[in-house]
Amino acid sequence: MAARLAERPDREAPLPALRGALDVLVEDVTAHADRWRTVIALNRQTPSLRARHLDKLDQWLAQIAPVLARRMDAPAGDPTPRLYCSVLLAAWESAVQSWYSGARDTDLGKALDDAVQALTVLLTPPRSERT
Repeated sequence: MAARLAERPDREAPLPALRGALDVLVEDVTAHADRWRTVIALNRQTPSLRARHLDKLDQWLAQIAPVLARRMDAPAGDPTPRLYCSVLLAAWESAVQSWYSGARDTDLGKALDDAVQALTVLLTPPRSERT
């Protein structure tokens, strides 16, 4: 995923760049849907597997946040890149759960796009709060 993020266009905004980088996961889940449904079911039922999954999310965050920080030319210690990555991984989790819980023909890519769109709305202040 970090490599995919590094390959994204330089001028692309953080959320679209991160969303594009997640295509590698969307492609894998889509190609191996039955296996992923089994893994998700096991993660939901087994606390140790859920803990392992959360650890994997932390590893992804540690890999992609520095790449995004470089893309954003963020100063050392700036929490913004890590926050972008964290909220995008939350959107990923939401999309995966929608896909898992939905009909067999639920499109994971669309579920992820919808989650990212919801994030965009959440992160955009209402006009009355804009300066």
